[in-house]
Amino acid sequence: PLPGAGAVQPTSRTPFLGVPSAASSDDELQWEQQFAAHELVFLQDHRVGRVALLPGTCYIEMARAMVRVVHGDTAFALAAVKFTTIMFLDDELDGAPTVCLGFQRSSGMLTITSRREGTTWDTHGAMDLQVKSEEPEQLDLSAVQARCDEHVSAGQFYGSCGNDYQGEFQALQDGWGRGAGVEVLSKVAYGHTETRSVHMRSCAWLDVCLHAPYWWSDHRCRPFYIASVSSYAIRTMECSRNQVMWSLMQGLNGSDDLQPDVLKYHSDDLRCRVDINGSRLGFFDVGWLEARRAQRHLYEVSWSFAQTEGAPLGERAA
Repeated sequence: PLPGAGAVQPTSRTPFLGVPSAASSDDELQWEQQFAAHELVFLQDHRVGRVALLPGTCYIEMARAMVRVVHGDTAFALAAVKFTTIMFLDDELDGAPTVCLGFQRSSGMLTITSRREGTTWDTHGAMDLQVKSEEPEQLDLSAVQARCDEHVSAGQFYGSCGNDYQGEFQALQDGWGRGAGVEVLSKVAYGHTETRSVHMRSCAWLDVCLHAPYWWSDHRCRPFYIASVSSYAIRTMECSRNQVMWSLMQGLNGSDDLQPDVLKYHSDDLRCRVDINGSRLGFFDVGWLEARRAQRHLYEVSWSFAQTEGAPLGERAA
């Protein structure tokens, strides 16, 4: 069993986690949430093609919130990460989904499911939680910048990437690469340091730090997403340094498969915050995702009396 088995569960709502579910037991903990209105608006700015989808990095922030509640401020890793289905965020008529995070203490298995009113639970992701302690290394920024002599600007990238990112999900400032993506450096920058909704900022910059490697893939301007990940390692729970972020990816080398190399994120102090190992890009054909979204239409029905020409209302012709 993982340490911290005696941790007390709070009853108040935790952002990106929710409140403990009545279905929880000593070994299987569950939390349920519906995104607050401002959280849902924020997350809808993450668009694959033009469709609003929950970013996979949101699962990391859900796990971070759960680890903090159960184990405290400790480093951890999510291994054997499996993404199974998409969580759509654009279905306004059915409202926001109810999201459930389940954690089995004995095995360390973490699962994320959701459902809308009147539907069954749909599993979106599963991963193994490992609590660990690691010393973050430091990025040698000047050395990496000297090696990466190919450049993409924010305007170039977002004009051709195939995803209609909005808001804080459109924060790549510059990307540099070399050798068809052997090494890719990204700078992600915001206008201010976020102190109130830190969980939302963390979800956004984690996603944006994965953008630039797409530029050195065989993208053909197709909408893209992260198809799979071997592991996420959260080196520190500290999230206050969130105005300027750097990421370094090694190993793309002209393919869509980042395995087995590592993409590392560094805050503005250049200390590593997150290691992502074994990521693989996935693509949709242009328009494919949009064509498969249900097109809903609202109609208003208004009843009125019919009148036969030349006859009083309500009378029938003989």
